[in-house]
Amino acid sequence: MSDSSKKFDSSCYQDCESSYRECMSSKEHESVCKMKHAQCSCGCVLK
Repeated sequence: MSDSSKKFDSSCYQDCESSYRECMSSKEHESVCKMKHAQCSCGCVLK
């Protein structure tokens, strides 16, 4: 673990980004995808 990854889980965020893009390319509403993306971003910050 390097210092840069101590507070933020980058692999978690990358998973979040890809699922967000999948959500946007599906028929899902944009606001739903953004809401999911925001939750995921917060969830990827290491406590």
